[in-house]
Amino acid sequence: MKIKNPVLRFVFGLVVIALAAVALVFLFYGLGMLVESRWCAGSDSNLPCAYDHDGLTFWRAVSQGYSAVFILGFVGAVSWLVFRVARWVGNRFFGPRNSKE
Repeated sequence: MKIKNPVLRFVFGLVVIALAAVALVFLFYGLGMLVESRWCAGSDSNLPCAYDHDGLTFWRAVSQGYSAVFILGFVGAVSWLVFRVARWVGNRFFGPRNSKE
């Protein structure tokens, strides 16, 4: 669908960005609640869990979810970097050589 009016394109672009941001916030909220509940279920300490003690607030759960996603992204980026460097080193030192014999 093409929109010729630049103002409407701008407005619809803002709407799409806002919807994506809201979806991302709620995704982080859900992940944060999962991380917190999993930590509480597996903890052996006598300290009460955060949402048992003072209530896990919405934005605190969102930050927990963001941290979980950030850690997964960081691990993926480091793994990709190790893969690329290992492939470059293998090609550089153990690849076929152009030698005239």
